[in-house]
Amino acid sequence: MSGSYRIINYALRPAKAIERRMLCAAFKRLHPFQRIEDYRYVGFGSIYFSDFQLLHRELGITDMLSIEKDLSAKACFRFNRPYKCIKLKFAPSAEVLPRLNWGRQTILWLDYDDRLNGNILGDIATVCLRATSGSMIVISVNAHPDAEPSKEERDQYREATGKPFDLGDYRLRIAKELIGEKLPVGTSGADLRGQELARVFRDVIDSAIAEQLSIRNAMLPVEKKIHYQQLFHFRYKDGAQMLTVGGILYHAPEKQVVTACNFDTLPFIRTGREHFGIKAPCLTTKEIRHLNSQLPKSSSAELRVPGVPVADIKQYAEVYRFFPTFSEILFA
Repeated sequence: MSGSYRIINYALRPAKAIERRMLCAAFKRLHPFQRIEDYRYVGFGSIYFSDFQLLHRELGITDMLSIEKDLSAKACFRFNRPYKCIKLKFAPSAEVLPRLNWGRQTILWLDYDDRLNGNILGDIATVCLRATSGSMIVISVNAHPDAEPSKEERDQYREATGKPFDLGDYRLRIAKELIGEKLPVGTSGADLRGQELARVFRDVIDSAIAEQLSIRNAMLPVEKKIHYQQLFHFRYKDGAQMLTVGGILYHAPEKQVVTACNFDTLPFIRTGREHFGIKAPCLTTKEIRHLNSQLPKSSSAELRVPGVPVADIKQYAEVYRFFPTFSEILFA
């Protein structure tokens, strides 16, 4: 069965590309902990390895590991690997992560295309119980609301519950199947609609990190306890609604080192439930050049491009430093 990489070209999704560059800009600020080049990067490269290419070029990281669960496409992954410094592990992340040497400071991006589920929460637990101070953990999940159920699914619900179909209860049952007891107490079907689903998923991930760190820190002296500071809370939609959350793990006495990273000067940093929405407006190359010639500006209200909606101009001004450039290459 082909992976999602054969359906979606992850290298060409504009909002994803913006997120990737924003994360890279934040990772670059980790130097108060150690040289960026000495970090290890662990992720899911797929056949495009877009994040690996960016972090190798921009940050000089050479210790890189890509975890690939599609065992039927080993030759394809090996062929598309862009740099020899990228090691490949062919197994589910649940098998690979516990076996890694977590004495290394690591930038970890668990970039799933699945909805939040028990396996993903298991990976988060593995990392939080093992990662060393100065490491970054980033998690991306599909937060797209359920599609309208089919007639067959409605009939299955009636048969399983013995009562008339209830859309809210249907959504709630699916959520419980995905994350079980980790679903916040009091969650209703209304909490699983639209953007609310992303909010619930963010809260579940945040609670999972806190729970695992509490377990890890229980018997440790104060100076050895690991803390977590959220830095990222992105939502974007190239197709499906996606959620990315994450941050830095650090020893309590190293709070001043975290402060020295100056993460808070980056405009997209979000440390709580408020999110940064990434929207990539459709603009022509000429429109982008015209806007760039006027940027930076303290207010996007002063920017003008003939025929371009004000909302699109505002969205571009928020992300222009990270906006991707796609070019058509013609082969003779």
